[in-house]
Amino acid sequence: MAAALRGHGVDDRDISTSGLNVRADVIWQEGQGQRATGYVASSVLSVRLRNLAAAAEGIAAAVEAGGNDVRLDGLQLGFTDAAAVTALAREAAWQDAASSAAQFAALANAELGDVVTVSEHPASSAPVPVAEMQRAFATDAVAVEAGAASVSVTIAAQWELRHRTR
Repeated sequence: MAAALRGHGVDDRDISTSGLNVRADVIWQEGQGQRATGYVASSVLSVRLRNLAAAAEGIAAAVEAGGNDVRLDGLQLGFTDAAAVTALAREAAWQDAASSAAQFAALANAELGDVVTVSEHPASSAPVPVAEMQRAFATDAVAVEAGAASVSVTIAAQWELRHRTR
């Protein structure tokens, strides 16, 4: 499977084994209980696909190379530079908070003073994963579409209020 992914342009740095499991394959025999007949090994291969246009073709090739033993666990779309997108969302959240605070200060016949506290509330979730896709990749052309995604940042900020002199 990894070779098929590499053949579709996936770099070595984007392919990693993220799980390995070995379990006994057992049978039950009346009067004797369980008996191990062998062992079954499985592994989890995590892959980062950077070229969305070629993603479906690469996944199909990997599933076909692995045959009936492959179980596709899912696909999660994300951002190439999540930190930059989050920084933009923080900036927008700050501008919104400052604008709201200035409006409240004006309504109170006051001006904003120094910032007292700023805190960021954890995001509720990462980009929403696409529904799980199984063997369809091996037989049908399943498109991988980016669609639209959003990043949300919630902050709480407190300012000092300076009363206006008349």
